[in-house]
Amino acid sequence: MEQISVVKDTPEDLKTAFKIVAGDKDYVTEADLRAVLPQEKVAYCLAHMNKYPGVEGGYDYSSFAVKMYS
Repeated sequence: MEQISVVKDTPEDLKTAFKIVAGDKDYVTEADLRAVLPQEKVAYCLAHMNKYPGVEGGYDYSSFAVKMYS
C-alpha cells in the first residue's frame, strides 16, 4: 500500500526558515540571503520585501511571508 501525504507550508514555516537564515534576527540582510539562495531568488526577495524599520540593510521577512500566502 502506498501512502500519499501532502505537505502544505504556512506563513509561519516561511518565517521560521527566514529566521534561521537570519541567525535568529527579526530581519534578514542581503548577505544572509546570498549565503543560501541563488541570485535570482535573492533579487526577487529584495524586490518584494519591505525594509526593516531602524536597521540599515535589514529586510522584513515576517511581512513578506504573510504577503506570499495572501
